[in-house]
Amino acid sequence: MNPTLPIHCLFAAALDGGVLDLAPVPSNGRINRYRVDAVAAVIGGLPDAPEPGWQMIRVESETPTELAAPVTYHGVTGHLQYTTAAQAAALAQSRPEFSVAGDNIRAVLIPIHKDAAWWSQPHDKRQDHFKDAKGHTKIGQPYIDRIFRRLYHSRYLGRKAPHDFLTYFEFQQADEGPFRELLAKLRDPALNPEWHHVDLEFEIWMTKLT
Repeated sequence: MNPTLPIHCLFAAALDGGVLDLAPVPSNGRINRYRVDAVAAVIGGLPDAPEPGWQMIRVESETPTELAAPVTYHGVTGHLQYTTAAQAAALAQSRPEFSVAGDNIRAVLIPIHKDAAWWSQPHDKRQDHFKDAKGHTKIGQPYIDRIFRRLYHSRYLGRKAPHDFLTYFEFQQADEGPFRELLAKLRDPALNPEWHHVDLEFEIWMTKLT
C-alpha cells in the first residue's frame, strides 16, 4: 500500500467464519484473521458487538471494502492531530505491527464515541486538552516499544455508526499487564482530560491468528 494515502479498514465479525471468506482479498492491501476471546463494556453499553468465540477479520486497502457480515466496523487512517513535532518524532519510534501471529499475540479493538460538547469546541480548545504533559500521546510514550497502536477515523465516512474512532492495539500476551495499565491511564481524566467527553467505549479482545 502507498504509505502516503489513507488506509481504509473493515473489521467484520461472524459466528460462522464462512461469511468472512467472502471478503475480497485486496490486491493493494491485506487481510488478518482473529478469534474473539472477550468483549467488555467500558461506558455506554455494547452496540453491535460480536461475542466470544466469533471470528473476525481486518481488511486494509487503499479503497473501501464492503461485506455483509453480522457485525462490521469501518474506518480510515488520517494525519496526526493534537501532536507536537517532538511527540511526532517520538511516535515514529513506535514498535511496528507484529508480523507473526498465534496464541502469543493479543489484539484489542476499541470503538470510541465522543459527546457533542467535544465536537462543538473549536480546534484550539480541543488542543488545550493535550497541553502541560497531558493527553493520550504523552501517556502512551512509555509503552510504544511494546504495544502497537493504529487509529482509524469513522466519523466522516458517511455511514451511520455509533462510534467516531476505532483504536486497534497489538501486543505479546506477556505484556497484557502493561496494556491494561495503559488503558487505566488513558481513562483517567486527571491524566487525559479528553476522556471527560467519551460517552461510548467498549473492548473487543482477540487472538491474532494470521
